Amino acid sequence: MLFESPVNTAIPRARRAAIVLGGLLGLFLIVSVVVYLITPQWAKRVLFFPEVNTHRFVAEIRYLPPADNAADDIRLLLEDILLGPSNFGNGPVVSPQTTLVSSMLEDDVLYAGFSRGIFNTPAGPIAARERLQAIADAVFFNFPWVKKIYFFIDGAELTDGPIRQRLEMRNVFARALIGTLDDLPASLRLLSTHPFASSAAGDRNLYLFQNGVEWDPRPLK
Repeated sequence: MLFESPVNTAIPRARRAAIVLGGLLGLFLIVSVVVYLITPQWAKRVLFFPEVNTHRFVAEIRYLPPADNAADDIRLLLEDILLGPSNFGNGPVVSPQTTLVSSMLEDDVLYAGFSRGIFNTPAGPIAARERLQAIADAVFFNFPWVKKIYFFIDGAELTDGPIRQRLEMRNVFARALIGTLDDLPASLRLLSTHPFASSAAGDRNLYLFQNGVEWDPRPLK
């Protein structure tokens, strides 16, 4: 009688472990792809900050989380601008104490309100108008469908309009500034030289920004 040894059809343990591991990795890859496809991706945004040495405005790339609507997308952009630059060679656009009070979008027109601390601009030769222009440029660059931007400070509109309105805003700023400084003579000296409060040509023509329209720095007559 002939006896044959049974054929060993069992898969070696090491090979079986490799198959299981490969299956798990494949499943993980499939799940990762599905999650990637259904999850909103962070949006690439371009912000502008002044270089410390040259005072030229340069671009910085940021990635911001997705929002439910365009108004919230713009609000996130404005808040990130107020956080300041990530490059140590760049300076802030406005005072670090500035906060975003309100941001409203209506008919492709943005209405953005900041705290009065925005007037406490960092040291340097960059005028207030140029700093706000950098904020407007960031909005127009990332959201080119926005037509106009109106800026408000502490609830009051900054405008290119009539002289009376500019003088009223100047008085609002003067009262706010004097109220924050202990040294009254120093406050008065600052008022005489500040680009917004003084009569420096071109710096008081604040603050309506239109997409695609260059600002005319000539003083209003």
